[in-house]
Amino acid sequence: MAMKEQTINTAAPADLKLKLKTKEWIIILTLGLTLLSFIESLRSFPWSPFILVYVMVLFVVPLYLKTYRFGQFKKAWPIKPILIGLIGIKVWQTAYQFVYDYFLESYGVLGNPNYDLFKATNALLNQTAEKYNSVIVAAVLMGFTILIIPFAEELYYRGYVFGTLRENSGFWSAALISSSLLAVRHFAHLLFIQPFPVIPASIWVLSTIPIGIGLAY
Repeated sequence: MAMKEQTINTAAPADLKLKLKTKEWIIILTLGLTLLSFIESLRSFPWSPFILVYVMVLFVVPLYLKTYRFGQFKKAWPIKPILIGLIGIKVWQTAYQFVYDYFLESYGVLGNPNYDLFKATNALLNQTAEKYNSVIVAAVLMGFTILIIPFAEELYYRGYVFGTLRENSGFWSAALISSSLLAVRHFAHLLFIQPFPVIPASIWVLSTIPIGIGLAY
């Protein structure tokens, strides 16, 4: 009886790990995390716009499944794919920014946070400072957004989502799915702002997909 119970206890975590590495569960879990980030970003949420629980789960899942190999680049640096990816990202960012700024200027809304993504992110910091009555908190949010969130998302979306999907779906399918899921998550960043800047948030989502594919490459 004791041996049977021990077998069940050891089988349960193994089954969970297998489930979390299937395409269906990857998408379900990631969409659930996206919803969580949306909720944590709402202005009425106690610690918004800090998406603390979301980020914590981003760290836990890939480390639990060991889907991110920290030492994989010590053996050999794939110079060509890295250069192609970085050049592609730079070309896309330059072209996108040029076209985006052109339309903003053409319609006379450059600098308007309801249309201009850069100004919308400034509004996020300003409204955060107003909510907590502290410029320091806004500065902490900036550091959290620039340093902690990207590292956690790299572990989760590039290590867990892309890395696991690539084993079964191939590069392009895995890159497109992981990049799209990450891009949708960026919509949450600006939910804190009142009124909600729909256009900058949508632009942020659409502009992130090619960057994600380039990083995966």
